[in-house]
Amino acid sequence: MQPSTTRTGREDLLRSAASVLTKTGEAFLPAVVREVVRVFDARVTIVAELVGGERLQTVAVWRDNAPADDFEFPIAGTPCQDLPKRMPASFGANVRTLFPADPLLESIAAATYIAVPLIGTRDEVVGAMIVITEHDLGKDPHEIGLLDLLASRVAGEIERIHAERDLQRSQEQLQAIQRVEAIGTLAGHIAHDFNNLLTIVIGYGEVLQERTPSQEVSELLAAAKRASTLTRQLLAFGRRQMMQVQRVDLNKVVMQVQAMLTGAMGTQIRLSTTLEPRLPQVEVDPGQLEQVLVNLAINARDAMPDGGTLHIDTSAVDVSRPYFQMPPGHYVRLSVSDTGSGMSPEVLAHIFEPFYTTKGSKGTGLGLSSVYGIVKQSGGFIWCDSSPGHGATFTIYLRPAPRAEKVEAPTVREPEASRGGDERVLVVDDEPGVRKLLARILRQQGYDVFETEDGASALALLNSTNRQMDLVVTDLVMPKMSGTRLAEEIQTRWPAVKLLFVSGFPRGDSRQASEFVSNVPVLHKPFTSHQIEKTVRDVLDA
Repeated sequence: MQPSTTRTGREDLLRSAASVLTKTGEAFLPAVVREVVRVFDARVTIVAELVGGERLQTVAVWRDNAPADDFEFPIAGTPCQDLPKRMPASFGANVRTLFPADPLLESIAAATYIAVPLIGTRDEVVGAMIVITEHDLGKDPHEIGLLDLLASRVAGEIERIHAERDLQRSQEQLQAIQRVEAIGTLAGHIAHDFNNLLTIVIGYGEVLQERTPSQEVSELLAAAKRASTLTRQLLAFGRRQMMQVQRVDLNKVVMQVQAMLTGAMGTQIRLSTTLEPRLPQVEVDPGQLEQVLVNLAINARDAMPDGGTLHIDTSAVDVSRPYFQMPPGHYVRLSVSDTGSGMSPEVLAHIFEPFYTTKGSKGTGLGLSSVYGIVKQSGGFIWCDSSPGHGATFTIYLRPAPRAEKVEAPTVREPEASRGGDERVLVVDDEPGVRKLLARILRQQGYDVFETEDGASALALLNSTNRQMDLVVTDLVMPKMSGTRLAEEIQTRWPAVKLLFVSGFPRGDSRQASEFVSNVPVLHKPFTSHQIEKTVRDVLDA
């Protein structure tokens, strides 16, 4: 470039700035780097966003008189290393000698290197403009005035890009949450229906086994019981699993699981913990919390086939601003991190969906989905941060338990042996197969059994009989009248009649239950003949 007078130079800079500042939207930043290259006669011009205070991610690049692809590079060991301190950089021909590791200087005979920090609306460095020329611009080039004129607008554009990216990420996160919630509702209903079928399979399988014992029937029963584990995982994902909530010291649960996992993880994986002392207690089901930790540990182990480190961390944190669906407040945080292979954004978007797996035939796709369901049913929040080659961190936030005396969970006493009786029992279930199976099992125990398919017919039968029922065994979830509504009617009109709920859903799914039926025992499907016999006898003897 030929030197110009001061006045002419300023006019040229104003014209250059005006030609660029009229651009809007996606056309603005490419116009900036193109015009800066022209004014400086530069080899390279870059506009970049500062990421994490340690790296620059380019958003517009002009190199060798043409636009170039974006890239990312660390600022350590480059002329931009002091940009986070708001310090501009200006170097001459010795720049390659001073910063031999700078990737931008590898193939350029740089004579001038200029980097200007971009200050955002929060008075923080959001990025940089970088100009590299192969001719000496002198100690105080007037061309740098163009960078000063454009810096504020360029910083605003970077903030706009960042805000749009955050908005898109939020929308994608919300869509993922909604998708998982919808699948969870579906999974819970599928599990309920599947539990009905498993109850029938297990019940009649036991009848066959008693009548004609065989290896084939034993295998059938074993498969049905394994399938019941699958439904429990589906119910956990759908947040419909019965939970025994207690006040729990999270650190104690972690230490118990750590002792169990130390041998199971193998010698190639190092297990470490950082536990904050005097951590507030949380109200969760300790068994379910152990399942969460085990599932996350297994997931981490599978991501580290060649070994690595699994780290579990607990702490009390204050969240100052809402984060997606999580409101601000005081939380107990549990994080599980690994040094494994990490996950791509495409995989990360689906990890909590049931039956989604990257392990092929080796995985069920229910480990992380059940973790999600347990955390959500516990009133908590879970997030995952991961990228390929950088491992994964699962972070769980739980509310601290209110300050109150610990309430011991009631213990369930079972009779020592299964005994029958001659009491009158009414079985109410809208699923004919389950209803007939229950009636068959109880009749074999000597009970006088009646059957109805819904709440209305049950009330009609109770009204018409001379001798009252001793026990009503009813499904929880039925059309027209729920089991809890039926139980309320029975306890109001016939308070001497005892009650037992059976259901593929936990009691928590019947949201209209009153205090009258809050203590009615529940037997969860699928159950065995022995379990229903013992439970019925136990309720009648109570």
